[in-house]
Amino acid sequence: MAVMEHVYYASFGYQVTSFFAPASRSGPPDDVKYLVDKAHALGIIILLDVVRDFFDFALFDFMNWIFKIFPHSCFC
Repeated sequence: MAVMEHVYYASFGYQVTSFFAPASRSGPPDDVKYLVDKAHALGIIILLDVVRDFFDFALFDFMNWIFKIFPHSCFC
């Protein structure tokens, strides 16, 4: 199950609404941070499954940096 916030539960986390917010279903952000820190302390590597294809770029608010890096690309 994806750890990024997503509103549609049946999407299994592929319709992400925020790459920078842990899923509310995982508990408070501090609990998720504690889990990751504890896993790292035990030598466990955490891998994140990130699928950008289903992300709504209209929600991506970084002053259109993606278009400055790739000016001839269309992410429509």
